[in-house]
Amino acid sequence: MMPDGVSVWHKVSGKPGAPVVAYLHGGPGYNAFAFEKSAGELLERQFRVLYIDQRGCGRSGFEGSDAAYGMARTVEDIDRIRKAVGAEHLGLIGHSFGGVIAAEYARRYPQNVSSIVMVDTTPRIERALAHQVSFVDGIAESDFPAKAEEVHSLSRGEGSTFDKLKKLYGLLGRLPLQARLHYASKATQTEMEALDEASGVMACTSPRVASTFEKEGYLGATAPDAEARLPVPSLLVAGRSSEVIGKANIEAAALIWGAEVRWIDGAGHFVYFEKPREFAAAVTGFFAASTPAP
Repeated sequence: MMPDGVSVWHKVSGKPGAPVVAYLHGGPGYNAFAFEKSAGELLERQFRVLYIDQRGCGRSGFEGSDAAYGMARTVEDIDRIRKAVGAEHLGLIGHSFGGVIAAEYARRYPQNVSSIVMVDTTPRIERALAHQVSFVDGIAESDFPAKAEEVHSLSRGEGSTFDKLKKLYGLLGRLPLQARLHYASKATQTEMEALDEASGVMACTSPRVASTFEKEGYLGATAPDAEARLPVPSLLVAGRSSEVIGKANIEAAALIWGAEVRWIDGAGHFVYFEKPREFAAAVTGFFAASTPAP
């Protein structure tokens, strides 16, 4: 329970006495369940893994005013949980928007972070959204021929990139669009959808989570304070089949953050789920070399 009365779900599992690595999910508004049931189980063999459903998300879901959400509260939650689990330092794994949160946590608490693994993410969220809109516009004729004209009209029309993407999802449907943007194969999309359903928490996130981050500017051209070199060793892992961020944006993010890039074939945006062994091997090797013993 946080000082403001908000209950934030977290769990630590893995090798006793090992360094703690914290997983920060994306969205904004997703949860840690799928990671826990895929690559997380493999990482637990070498580390203590801290899973957190950020405030307002998943198993921490609740309704409250806008003041209960946002970056500052989310970052403070992470540090309070760090103290609660007795970790002097954290290795951070930030997936998608969780990478922006990881960068902000490291900026505010550099002394508490040993190293960071960013996963298919960028500090330039608006450019990633623009890549998605452009990609969908480019495949409209081949993948959505019956709605191609509407896709072009939305993609090339007026309005913010965020609004354009929301309208494209409304027009084309979440599953067909995510199949082209997020996943390397239809089979793994089906598997992850089943896992999300099994979690029972997909409908628990407050809509104020994303809207507050948007109001704070974190879904704009550059997330506030995120576009700076990271103060600790960092790795950026990305799936070659992902179209959520875009190859050029991944490479630009690596330069901004001072991170090494590791591409994983046969994986999309949820690289930890589609290729859990390859992902865990990359992360384990990196953390083993850069994370001090507790």
